[in-house]
Amino acid sequence: MKRVYRSLAVVLVLLAFAVSPGCYHMRLDPAPIESVSIVVPASRTRLLANIRLYLEGYGMRVEEADESAGYLLTAPAFFYKENGVNQPAGGRDYYCKMEVRVEPGQDGSTRITLTPVDLAITTDYVFNADGRVLTLSKHYPYQHYPSMFNLHEVNRALQRVMGMLRKNLG
Repeated sequence: MKRVYRSLAVVLVLLAFAVSPGCYHMRLDPAPIESVSIVVPASRTRLLANIRLYLEGYGMRVEEADESAGYLLTAPAFFYKENGVNQPAGGRDYYCKMEVRVEPGQDGSTRITLTPVDLAITTDYVFNADGRVLTLSKHYPYQHYPSMFNLHEVNRALQRVMGMLRKNLG
């Protein structure tokens, strides 16, 4: 009979992990974050200036640029808030930088590659200590806390930015 109860307990625990919307995504090591690319029929010099304008119009500030190398890096930008039963009251805010590489193609076209870098979550905790309300902000970089991240949302954000560029650059 003990064996039946133990087996039932194991099944219930596994079922709880499968259906709970907890903050952990069962990942022990950081998974590689995919890049996305498009090819457009335009010169690299003109494209880089346009990409910068479109990114800034989309709410992303360019932090670093090397036009001779065809490279842009945005400042950290908010892209997703994860809320749920097991989340802190204000949820978890996802941020990342976007690395843009612009490389000339063979037939006068240009390849644009977007890669999310410096992925991080910030969370604000509010608690009461000795009758005072205190707040604490925590920063969770992806490389140190990979199990906290919902990479599906990272990929969706990347696709949204690439979709905006595709629409505007053609």
